[in-house]
Amino acid sequence: MIISPSEALDMIVADSKKVIAEEAIGLKASLVIAAPVDTGHFKAGWQIKKINDLHFQIYNPVEYSSILWAGVRFVNGKKYGSEQWALGGSPMLEKTDLSITRRLNNIKH
Repeated sequence: MIISPSEALDMIVADSKKVIAEEAIGLKASLVIAAPVDTGHFKAGWQIKKINDLHFQIYNPVEYSSILWAGVRFVNGKKYGSEQWALGGSPMLEKTDLSITRRLNNIKH
């Protein structure tokens, strides 16, 4: 079947939107699974909001989420963060970024 350049572009855009949505949903699920648990408040706090077809906001409104996200660190001899999530959330974000890049680069029509 021969398709026009316009149809091919539409298919690429549709596939790109699908990849972004799947990766955003997957990242949110991974964050919930990996979240450290003391009270369970942080784990239950993860939320996702669709801004548009290519933009999603994943966030955790729990007041101490930025501390946990940063991973374990010491400030003036005092430890902040969680041993359960010593590296914080950045490695998961980097892994998702690589996955999105790989998947988008493989879209062909």
